[in-house]
Amino acid sequence: MLERGAARVGAELRARQLDSAAGTDELAARLEELNADRRVHGVLLQAPLPPGVDQAELAARIAPAKDVDGASPTSAVRLLRGRPGFVPATAAAVMEILRGAGVPLSGARAVVLGRSMVVGRPAALLLLAADATVTVCHSRTRDLEAVTRQADVLVVAVGRPRLVGAGFVKPGATVIDVGTTPTAAAWPATSTSTPCRRWPAPSPPSPAASAPSPPCPSSARSSRRPTTRVDRPPSCGYRDGRGAPLR
Repeated sequence: MLERGAARVGAELRARQLDSAAGTDELAARLEELNADRRVHGVLLQAPLPPGVDQAELAARIAPAKDVDGASPTSAVRLLRGRPGFVPATAAAVMEILRGAGVPLSGARAVVLGRSMVVGRPAALLLLAADATVTVCHSRTRDLEAVTRQADVLVVAVGRPRLVGAGFVKPGATVIDVGTTPTAAAWPATSTSTPCRRWPAPSPPSPAASAPSPPCPSSARSSRRPTTRVDRPPSCGYRDGRGAPLR
């Protein structure tokens, strides 16, 4: 998948595969070599790593200027403080989907389901930088369904299949599901039980009707084919490693 992505944007990708018995010291030495190589502009540390390898220690060894996945502590601090730097790719993709779909974020109520350092927390910080009012939910959140139903924008970033059902989403909300779980099927299971991109707001009841018809979810998954609107949100306020704004 990385090879196809690199080819699509005209980048050269070199995969360095090490033996499964490689330890933290050996991997750290290889990262230092890549940091010093002027021909290398970006470094990705692919997980999962061999048992016993300290992933946090290795992420800290990646030079911030080459930390294209935003995995190092320096990148995390820059994100927290709103300074230029790389951000985790999936969290940045969430913001790009919202931007491309024209979803207004300033003043919106955003709920992020998941608090990982890879997606949940970075996505929450990016949404906050876009002037959304952000709530982060996790496995200890009480009455989770009631919290998520308040969201104008719901970002699902958990590895639990079909956790979020129709009762978790209010009519008119935008849902982005980036949570996947490996399964025996051809495709990994997503975290939403009903694939939807945006649910239409219910129409006002007519005088002849006793109640409005319930909203129906669309047939396309939100994280893959979002709907579009005319208005566009402002830039999220962060920049990539070259200083270009991330919208």
